[in-house]
Amino acid sequence: MKREARNRKIAQLRILPEKAGERIFRDEVDTAPDWEMDADERKVGPRTTFPDGIYIVTVSENTPGEWIDLSWRATIAGGKQHPNQNLDFLPADNYDSAIAVYNGRVVGGALASLERKAQYRWRPTLKTDGTAYSYEELTGEAETPASCPPVYDPTLQPFRPTVLTIWVHQKYRRLGIGRQLVTALAEHFNRPVDQIGIRLPLWSESVRMIRAMGLDEIICGF
Repeated sequence: MKREARNRKIAQLRILPEKAGERIFRDEVDTAPDWEMDADERKVGPRTTFPDGIYIVTVSENTPGEWIDLSWRATIAGGKQHPNQNLDFLPADNYDSAIAVYNGRVVGGALASLERKAQYRWRPTLKTDGTAYSYEELTGEAETPASCPPVYDPTLQPFRPTVLTIWVHQKYRRLGIGRQLVTALAEHFNRPVDQIGIRLPLWSESVRMIRAMGLDEIICGF
């Protein structure tokens, strides 16, 4: 019973759309909050008083500063879990983010470029040992390239909204949060989920997430 409870998918979170307005510079993006995670927050995610939902965060003049703070909390929490990865969920002129809040915690984030080159098609695949392919393996630069490499498709529109980074707190993985983040960004960009780009390489968890979404092939770039 405990195992079933851990693996039960989280119900669809409400998507809170961007607060539309003119894109402007926001001081909050460049000013880190005076906040550090305590042991409990490291374990189950940064606290927040915001209701459950997926928050679409931009640098609009109307974006609440508290929403940008959610992006900071996801950035800091993700960086603590993966100190060697450049995890950044802060919005900018050409970047929007989606931040997941669940049960009073910031539990995930995704950052997307409004327009990025993505002209490859790829069937998301893991290596035989279950690990993810590296950049060098996917591009053919490694001694042993990927067994199923991305294929260049010149018929694709050169530029499209592209998901650059996805992070879900380790306590909440395999519960559908990653899928909800990607789906929310696709809705934000008014695109079918299979028509937004995904930046390679992907972590093994991201490959499994894409498979769970039923996507046999993705449009991608590097």
